[in-house]
Amino acid sequence: MLSARLTLSIWFRHLLPFFTVLLLIVLGAGACQRQAAPTVSASSGPAQFEVKGQLSNATAGTRIVLADGTDSAWRRLDSTNTDAAGRFALRGQIAEPAVYTLLVGPKAESVPVALDNTARVLLTADANQLAASAQQGGTADAQVLQRFQEVLRRHRQRTQELIKQGEQRSGPWNDAWSERVVGTKQLISQHPTSLVAAYATVDLSGYSREEALLDSLTNHFAAALPNSRYTQVLLDRQQARQATAVGKPAPELSLPGPDGQPVALSSLRGRYVLVDFWASWCKPCRQENPAMVKLYQQYKQKGFEVYAVSLDDSREKWLKAIAADQLPWIQVSDLQGFSSPSAEVYDARAIPLTVLLDPQGRVVAKDLRGKQLEEKLAKLFP
Repeated sequence: MLSARLTLSIWFRHLLPFFTVLLLIVLGAGACQRQAAPTVSASSGPAQFEVKGQLSNATAGTRIVLADGTDSAWRRLDSTNTDAAGRFALRGQIAEPAVYTLLVGPKAESVPVALDNTARVLLTADANQLAASAQQGGTADAQVLQRFQEVLRRHRQRTQELIKQGEQRSGPWNDAWSERVVGTKQLISQHPTSLVAAYATVDLSGYSREEALLDSLTNHFAAALPNSRYTQVLLDRQQARQATAVGKPAPELSLPGPDGQPVALSSLRGRYVLVDFWASWCKPCRQENPAMVKLYQQYKQKGFEVYAVSLDDSREKWLKAIAADQLPWIQVSDLQGFSSPSAEVYDARAIPLTVLLDPQGRVVAKDLRGKQLEEKLAKLFP
């Protein structure tokens, strides 16, 4: 995943005390008329948001849609077109303060905007380089969101460089993700009551090695922003994390293998089982497969098994990757990608993600990869 979510392979437990202390501190437009930008009023009322923007290199009539992207339907809230100068304006009311999305042009390229019903947001961008050039301000939340977008841009640029370089080592990819995590943490710590901080924490929650910090932040937002949609997401994810905490019985999974027949995770009781969430498109996942094959061959006869859950949505790509990497262990997938219920129950927001189970089906470790997994197996099978 160069994700959404590479989630990718991706450490900073030593920063936890700093953030915990900081959170505790905080908790304490005449004869010639000027052409007006087109506007659309979504509804009337005393309090309305306003988004004014100007897009360079945009043709007159470029479609601008304000949408709520909380689900796959992208519910449209309002729309308008740019004028000859690339200007547009949207006004209306929204149900709740949140980060909404502007979809621009026929390709529906997106720009996030932080809105409440008092917001006056100003946005500029180059229509030819929307994601890389968008700048917004006018409100405190807009400024915080701009900073967060800059964190994401730096990460996107870095990963694009690695792709161009043909970088295969996991280290540089991990470093790029680490920079994103650090930047996100800094923004959250500096703006802990902003809805954008909660929004950014949802993004951070895809990083499984930050469980203690995420629990602390989730509890903070439950108090500071109890009605926020992002707080509810964080609470749901906290519950999922707790369901797979070390010492807990692992939630049951029963997914179809390549032959279409279901394989139950519980059928592997009596062995140490590594539940491995991966996908054919996840470069860090694929990079680790050669080392995993060696470990599997070394410990299979001693009672070690791998239950690999693919988050692919293409059967062809899934099976092609299994064959190309010569993966000998149990493979299952419902081909629903990150929408798979298995990803939900194991809080698999980013991959690779591993959960190690003991012979009784209890969680003994999480997110072990590379050298850490090798050392853990050496202790379990001396």
